[in-house]
Amino acid sequence: MATESLLNFLVNKLGEMVIDEAQLQLGIGNDIVFLQNEFSGLKAFIQKSDRMRNHDEVARELVIQVRNEFFKVEDVLEEFLFQMKIIRSKRPTSCLDFKVCIHYIPFLFKQLTLQRRFHYQVENIKKEVGEIIKRQKMFLQQFEAGREGLIHDEGTFDPSCMSSAFMKERDLVGIEEHVKTLVDMVLEEDEKVGCTNKIISIVGMGGVGKTTLARKVYHTVRNKFQSSAWITVSQAFNHKDILACIKQEVVHCSADTTSTTINSLQKDIREHLDGKRYILILDDIWDLKAWEFIKVALPMRSHGCKVIFTTRNAKVAKPIREEYFIYKLDKLPYQCAYHLFCREAFINYDPPRICPSYLRDVVDRMVIKCDGLPLALITLGALMSKRGCTMLEWVNILENLSWEMSNDPHLERMKTLLLTSYNYLPSQMKNCFLHCCMFSEDYKFNSSDVIRMWVAEGFVVSEGRKTAEEVGAAYLLELLERNMVQLISSSMINDSTVFAYRVHDITREVGIHVIEKEQFAVSMNNWHDVNDDCISSWRLGHRFVTWLLVG
Repeated sequence: MATESLLNFLVNKLGEMVIDEAQLQLGIGNDIVFLQNEFSGLKAFIQKSDRMRNHDEVARELVIQVRNEFFKVEDVLEEFLFQMKIIRSKRPTSCLDFKVCIHYIPFLFKQLTLQRRFHYQVENIKKEVGEIIKRQKMFLQQFEAGREGLIHDEGTFDPSCMSSAFMKERDLVGIEEHVKTLVDMVLEEDEKVGCTNKIISIVGMGGVGKTTLARKVYHTVRNKFQSSAWITVSQAFNHKDILACIKQEVVHCSADTTSTTINSLQKDIREHLDGKRYILILDDIWDLKAWEFIKVALPMRSHGCKVIFTTRNAKVAKPIREEYFIYKLDKLPYQCAYHLFCREAFINYDPPRICPSYLRDVVDRMVIKCDGLPLALITLGALMSKRGCTMLEWVNILENLSWEMSNDPHLERMKTLLLTSYNYLPSQMKNCFLHCCMFSEDYKFNSSDVIRMWVAEGFVVSEGRKTAEEVGAAYLLELLERNMVQLISSSMINDSTVFAYRVHDITREVGIHVIEKEQFAVSMNNWHDVNDDCISSWRLGHRFVTWLLVG
C-alpha cells in the first residue's frame, strides 16, 4: 500500500540524519535512532497488514494512524533542520576571541532551545507510537488466532524480464471480424454525392474494447483518407481544447488556445477540410453536446467522409439529423475470453500461453469472474503472470477476488478485479500508480515528465548503480506490463524517443477510490472546498500542493 512507501522514505531519511548527526553534532542523535527503530518496526506491520487482504477495518485504521505519525515526524524533522540552518548561518564562525564568544552565547542558547523543543515533540510522538504498537500487537494476536490472510509476498521485481512486446498495443482475441466489418463500412463509397457525414457509433460497456477496436480500424484506413484525426473527448471536455486538438491533427500545427477564439478555430478546421475526404474518431464521447459543437467545424457536405464515435451511452450513438449506424460491441464469448486470459497469464510458461492442466479449474473460475471484459481479462492475466505457479497461490488470489466482490458493494465487478491488481503491485510502485491517477481523465502524460515528478515526490530513489530516473523508467514499464497504464503514442524529441501514456478511465476510477480511501490526495473544485481534513492530507501538506480537478 502507499503507506509502506512513505515509511521506506522516512526510514531512509532518518538513516541519513544519523550520519548527519555524527558529522554536524546536532544534539538529537538518540531521538533519531529511536524514531528509525520504531518506524522500521511499524514498516514490518504495514507489510503484514497489506497481506491480510487489506480489508480488515482495524488494520486499515492502524495503517492510517501510522501514516499520520509519519507526517508528524516529517514535519518535525524538516522544521528542526530549517531552524537549525538559520541559526548556524547567523552565528559567529569562531569563539576564540572573547567578544566573539559573548556574541556566540545567544546562538548557543537558541540551538539548545531548538533541541529541547525537538526532544519534547519526539517524546509526544513516542507516546502516540507506543499506543499504536500496543494496538498492533493485540490485532496481530487476534488475527493469527483466526484465518490467515490471503495476500502473499509480492515477489521480486526484475526489470530485465520485461519484453518489448508490451511497447506495442495488445491485440484483443476475437477482434478480427469486428475490424474487417468496420473497415468495409468505413471504406464503402456513399451512393449519393454530396451526402452528409456518415457516423458509425461503436457502443459497449466500459472495458469491452471499444477504443482498441476503433484504433485498429483507424490505423488500417487512415491512409485512404486525405485527412484524419483521433480525438479523446471524455466526460469533462473543454470545447476550445477539443477544437485545438482537431486543428493540430488535421492541419499539423499547434493551436494557441489563449489567443485564439472558438469561432476562428472552427473556421480554420472547416476551411482546411473543405473538399477533402477525411475520417474523424471521437473516442469516449459521453454527451451529444460535444458532437453538436464539433460538427460546426466540419464541412456541411463532404463525399465519403466518416466520423466514428466510441461511447458507453446508446443515446449518444444516435445523433439527431445525422445518418448513423450503431455497431454494438458485446463481451467476449467464453472461449475467446479463456484464450485471451491464458495468452496474458502464461506468457512466460513452457509451453507459452497454454494453461497447465492442474490450474484449469482455477483459470475457468477466474475467466468467469472477468465476465468477458477484455480489460479485466488482460489486467488479471498480467497480474497472474507475475505470481507463482502453485495451486495454493492461484486459489488464494481467486478467493481474494470472491471476498472483494461480496464485501464491497460500491465497486463493480471489473473495478474489483482492477483493485486486486493494485493490491498486488510491488509496494514501491503503488504511489507511482496513484500519482498517475491524479491526472484528469484521459490526460496524456509523457514518460520523462512523470518520472521526474516521481523522483521529486520521493516515490523513486536510486538503487545501486541505477539512478532514480532509471528506476522510475523501470517502474513505468512494469505498470505498462501489468496493464495499469496504457501506451498511447511515441515521438522523437531531440533524438530521443518520448512515450505518451494514459490511465484507462475505469482503472483511474479504481485509483481514485484508493486515493480517497487512503487519503493520498484530496479532490476539490476550488479553494472554498479546503477544510481541516484537506490540510491533513499529505498531498496538501506544507511541502507542496497538488490539485486533483474533477468535473
